[in-house]
Amino acid sequence: MEYLRTNNLKTAILSFQEALKIYDKDPAIYNEIGVIQYKSKLYEESRDTLLKGLELCIDRNSATYETLAKNLAHTYRKLQYSYKLDTYFVLEIMIMQYNSMNDPYELIQRIHQRTRLLDSRIT
Repeated sequence: MEYLRTNNLKTAILSFQEALKIYDKDPAIYNEIGVIQYKSKLYEESRDTLLKGLELCIDRNSATYETLAKNLAHTYRKLQYSYKLDTYFVLEIMIMQYNSMNDPYELIQRIHQRTRLLDSRIT
């Protein structure tokens, strides 16, 4: 983590690849590798790595899942996959706001507003 924080991407990727050899079922490791690939402008590799991390997430309400979805949305934005961006951005919003609302209709309204905002930015 320190290597990533100091932007030493080559050393950071080596460290996380070693961590994967020890335990390859940790979605947080895939998130960190995906972020390194994103920062290295390897967007397709980042997408694949982040998707693998999402597959490994058992709890869809976890902070790890939310972080992976958010990073995947950024990756899709760089790849200019607007239809995928909509899906993951809305998913991110749902996860972030679900626990803080008592009224499910309020959640639907916010998702609709964000989706309209996205549509206006993409087109």
